[in-house]
Amino acid sequence: MENETEVEREMGSHCGKPQECSFKKYCLSLLPNDSLQKVSFFPWQTRDGFIKKNQTTLSSFNLSDPKLEKYLPGIQAELENKLIVDKAALNDFLSTFKHPLYFLDFEAAPIAIPRYKNLSPYQKIPFQFSLHIQKDKDSALEHHEFLWTQDSDPTTACAEALCNYIGSEGSIIAYHKSYEKSLLEQLEIKSGDTAIVKYWQLIHSLDESERQKIISELKQYCHQDTLAMVKIYEALQKLLL
Repeated sequence: MENETEVEREMGSHCGKPQECSFKKYCLSLLPNDSLQKVSFFPWQTRDGFIKKNQTTLSSFNLSDPKLEKYLPGIQAELENKLIVDKAALNDFLSTFKHPLYFLDFEAAPIAIPRYKNLSPYQKIPFQFSLHIQKDKDSALEHHEFLWTQDSDPTTACAEALCNYIGSEGSIIAYHKSYEKSLLEQLEIKSGDTAIVKYWQLIHSLDESERQKIISELKQYCHQDTLAMVKIYEALQKLLL
């Protein structure tokens, strides 16, 4: 940090390990617009493999290379700076969604040493969810939420609240499928890092004004996550028009 000369090192997967480097945005600003470091459709192993072969930009590719076939739509979109939509594939994907649609997001706190009975080390405790519901394509959007504010296991209460809102038909839409699915399975068995920190502050605070402020912040944070999914779904539908 005291050296006035910048360290020269190529960007790579190490820029995100063990956590994202705070200088990543600055380093990206120094690269060409078609740098492989700026595109998201390459797995990092594939991207780093190209870079090791001195193929550091999209314009350096031989587009007839069979290895690039599945990436061609993304490459073309980046090079021509335009949106390319496979409407047939998008329509097939959206047709799998059945109303009512449940846009669901959990917040859960992992605890190294179990704080409550019948919990395992590092088991995630779902203390909050936000749920936007669209019963049919013409119905108004509904919003429901749950936030546990007591210093006790919220799992059962969370499961019961969720069962009150989600029926046996329809599609559950989540941003992080495997994460949300694991929590749903945990709830069935039992019968954002910032949010986790806020939750611990909430259950340990004795100041009621502070508690109400944290509750408001947590609800707003989780609400925005599910509303964002709704907006993405609506945007995908418009692409078919």
